[in-house]
Amino acid sequence: MKKQKHSKDCLQACLAELLSIDYSEVPEFYKIFPNMFESWTDEEFHRFRNEFDKWLSSRGYIRVTIDVIFDKESYAIHMPYVSSNFFRCIGILKKPDRKYSHAVVLSVTDNSKIEMDDPKEDSDYDLSDIKQIELFFRSGEPEQAKE
Repeated sequence: MKKQKHSKDCLQACLAELLSIDYSEVPEFYKIFPNMFESWTDEEFHRFRNEFDKWLSSRGYIRVTIDVIFDKESYAIHMPYVSSNFFRCIGILKKPDRKYSHAVVLSVTDNSKIEMDDPKEDSDYDLSDIKQIELFFRSGEPEQAKE
């Protein structure tokens, strides 16, 4: 897992890890949107999402964000079914006493076993803090079948 270089670059570290690219190839969104960790206006939030999606598109990806529910009794996340025995995605976590969210990489096996790779050293986040997942898919035209 690629680690954060400072407290505001968790998304950058997670994207570099998931997309198998160098950390320096990911925009420093926290610098482009300095209010990202304090108080967003709706306009700033939508501008960030548009810039994020444009950057992903330029690399051939689209993003799907899904709200998830954490079940305290079973200590499990209720996630949509994905027809794969293994996939990785970004988990968006939030603690009630903090203004900002935190990004981690989730590895899911057998659509039920979830491992969390946190780019933050000495993190106090766990699966109970998860609010959303972001899945990334390759976009573009399907390859033509070879005859």
